[in-house]
Amino acid sequence: MSKIRVRKAVKSDVPNLVKLMNAQYTRKKSKKYFKWQYFNNVQKTYLSVVEVDMTIIGMFGLQIRRLTNGATVGQAIDMLIAPNYRGQGLFKFLAETTIAYSKTIDLVCVLANLVGKNACEKNLGWLTLHKIDSLNFNLDKQVFEQKNKLPIDGDISLVRFKHTNKYHHWRFEINPEYRYKKIVTKSSEYIFAKVFKDRKTDVQYGDVVDIELKSIEYDRISQLIKIAIRDFRSHRIQAVTTWALPHTLLYKVLINMGFLKVEQERYFCIKILNHRFDYLKSINNWYLVQADAEIY
Repeated sequence: MSKIRVRKAVKSDVPNLVKLMNAQYTRKKSKKYFKWQYFNNVQKTYLSVVEVDMTIIGMFGLQIRRLTNGATVGQAIDMLIAPNYRGQGLFKFLAETTIAYSKTIDLVCVLANLVGKNACEKNLGWLTLHKIDSLNFNLDKQVFEQKNKLPIDGDISLVRFKHTNKYHHWRFEINPEYRYKKIVTKSSEYIFAKVFKDRKTDVQYGDVVDIELKSIEYDRISQLIKIAIRDFRSHRIQAVTTWALPHTLLYKVLINMGFLKVEQERYFCIKILNHRFDYLKSINNWYLVQADAEIY
């Protein structure tokens, strides 16, 4: 009979984690990624592995993060069970063991692909709040704003992940996977962006992964996006892509500027553990950016 064990990952597991991950996904992860994400993180992070006969066949990561409403969230990342071992209850066992390590979380969430979404719904009872599509702008056209195209409301009450300066340094300045650029206005508002080349189309994108404003206002957002577009054009980038949820002011500004929705496979799923935060079951209470997902 096979011996199954779930335990916390240690640094010496990293080569086997890389091998397991890269055998399943087109987007490859390095040893540096696992060390940065799990052993050099500014946030409390757990990574569990499941072994069958001393061989690692699955993993489940959990970042412990704060939201702007004071809630503590466990964000699942790097969820994987090797194909030959799926359908045996190992994913649920692994996930529940990892989540139990943290006694203080109010909810759990994930920004998952379709396979991850289905696994979290079926095995863990998580709720899918929204399918997140990209917004794209081709840089061969000019920005032409139609301010009356969509009604404009503020986003002051929306809940988002807390982004501190310490987090920004870890997330963008010492990230081993990507190189990011900070585009700053005269009023010290800024965008974090990275350049990404689509291997299939050979198009070079400027990903706007995070936007930081002193106050959420139409003109501030518009000015910052225009500055980013000028910067991207000067570096011969062909298109800009970002995230914005349809109920947000950011979405309305981007649509008015000519950004177009492009389908992508990314889903936001949650499970509330503390019923004080049941209102977070509605996507209309959330504000999310690309940088909230570990793959950007």
